[in-house]
Amino acid sequence: KEGHCKNTGRVAGYVRFNDGTGAAKVKVTVVDEETSKELAKVTTDASGYFVADELPYKEGGQSTTYRVQPINIKTKQGEDAATVTFDSKSNDAVLRDFIIIDGKRFSGLVYYEGTSIPVKGARFQVNGMDVYNSAGKYVETEYDGSFSFRVRSGVDTIQIKMDGHEFV
Repeated sequence: KEGHCKNTGRVAGYVRFNDGTGAAKVKVTVVDEETSKELAKVTTDASGYFVADELPYKEGGQSTTYRVQPINIKTKQGEDAATVTFDSKSNDAVLRDFIIIDGKRFSGLVYYEGTSIPVKGARFQVNGMDVYNSAGKYVETEYDGSFSFRVRSGVDTIQIKMDGHEFV
């Protein structure tokens, strides 16, 4: 019997702020450039990572070009979208990072209540999602209790977490 392989591909990448912080819950679309048909809509995870798979492409040496674009964010001028082309020789792509330019810096100091003793190693959540830096590690308070990361414009719920600690 002769087998047949489904012609599908996969696109992956990150949406980050310019300080490297991952942008969680950003919707990303994949559109067939020729037909303008939306083939996938995916959402970034807590680290800003997204993946769209099972993307169909043409058989027989023909190519299919996709436009990949985060929705409702401002990125560097001219870099709001990326294109990728799949054919019989290439069906997997990792895109350059989409960098959000309109993020707001959120920074401060964390101390034990009623003292000037800094809390080192406390982690953050924005809207229930952990905050990661570009190295894929949690954003944490430094030895002096300081922290800094970016968030999108709008209303966010920011929480600080640390095992065995309760924050006010």
